[in-house]
Amino acid sequence: MSAGVAAGPARPRSRADLTLPASDHGALRALWQLGGPVIFQSLLASTLGLIDTVMVSGVGPAALGGVGLVSRVLFVLSMVLAGLASGTGVLVAQFGGAGRLRAVRGPVAVAVGLGILLTLPMALLSLFGAPWLARLLSPDHAVADAAATFLIWGAAYAPLTAITSILGATLRSSGDTRTTMWAGLAALGLNTVLNVLFINGNFGMPAYGVAAAAVATSCARVVEAMWLLAALAPGRLRRLPRMIRARDARHVLRNSGPLMLKEMAWAGGVLASTLIISRMGALPLAAFNLVLPVEGIMISVVAGCGVATGILLGHALGRNAFDDAYRCAERLRRVVSTGALLVGVLSAMLVQGLRYSGWLSHLIAPELHDAALDTLSVLCLAFGARAHNTMVSVGILRSGNDSAWLFGVDLCSMWLFNVPMVAVAALVLHWPLAAVVAVMLLEEVLKVGVFRWRVKSGRWLRRV
Repeated sequence: MSAGVAAGPARPRSRADLTLPASDHGALRALWQLGGPVIFQSLLASTLGLIDTVMVSGVGPAALGGVGLVSRVLFVLSMVLAGLASGTGVLVAQFGGAGRLRAVRGPVAVAVGLGILLTLPMALLSLFGAPWLARLLSPDHAVADAAATFLIWGAAYAPLTAITSILGATLRSSGDTRTTMWAGLAALGLNTVLNVLFINGNFGMPAYGVAAAAVATSCARVVEAMWLLAALAPGRLRRLPRMIRARDARHVLRNSGPLMLKEMAWAGGVLASTLIISRMGALPLAAFNLVLPVEGIMISVVAGCGVATGILLGHALGRNAFDDAYRCAERLRRVVSTGALLVGVLSAMLVQGLRYSGWLSHLIAPELHDAALDTLSVLCLAFGARAHNTMVSVGILRSGNDSAWLFGVDLCSMWLFNVPMVAVAALVLHWPLAAVVAVMLLEEVLKVGVFRWRVKSGRWLRRV
């Protein structure tokens, strides 16, 4: 099997300082230096995602519900690819810390090829089985029609995401977070322009509705992939292995396999919960999809901190600095989770103030207003717990490839607790949307203690 596209870790013009911080001030500086570009890119993506959601909502609640359901399906696949990219990033970071940069070229090529193979079935299903899949997602005919349209026109999204995920993780883990930021900004800019022009037909352009949103997303991924390839190409593509070696494949599967299963278990549970909410009706589903990008704006900051933490700790573990890595992990975890808890509580208070003031009534449809803002308040109150768990999972435990333990925790918590409880709250007790979402987030609150124990145990402190 030949490696069509991939690259070894880049040597960026200005690599970030990978020294472990020795104080809270140093921790904040390190998070900003390494995670700042990632945070900025994620923040802009989430903000523009909110704009896209508002524009799609102009087509109607059915369109918003259909696009939201397909996005959840693609979210599962994206999280599997994130597991593959994360495992590859661990290799790049630890090999970089050990000074073995050449050793990651083969594994990166394997990861890109594997990612494309994993996403091809979804692309083919989107092209040839969209109506069937859409009917599985929603019993509402209008919602299903919108979902089918989005699937057909966005069929190329999944393979393109595989390429951008792996190459972006390779660059970030080698210390270059700026290139991925600029590539993401270019892609997001194109996506927004196309959405503004063609979803609702602004500036004299024809209105294509949901189809325009799907095409714009795929075009944005093309631009991002080309940018990342260009950044990695000079003097590096020709030095990649011509054939994929068994040793490289074992490296990728051993480091990424459990993470991919972990992300599949977690994201699959999120999809199942969303499908349960879709059975509550088109309006609760539309309200839920409307507020998710707002939560994404908040989580993107923590995710960027997690990426920065993983890079720092991965390089430290690669050079056997286990004690320093543990102290740094505890410091970064405490700083981020405490700040997120305060931000979440203040944000919930602000949302309720805006609700009762009526300032958002002209932006949100009247039938969605109260349900959406109550649900957003619940998401804000749980932000501290989600931030803590994101930092531990993405930033700390993955740096030592503690993926098998993460898979077990997410599999049990999501499928033995979360999904059944959400089903009971939504379909048996018929609770309102905000209460159902509170039940959904209870899992995150309970996992805080479990994740805290795992960090304290130090069992994640190991080299790959």
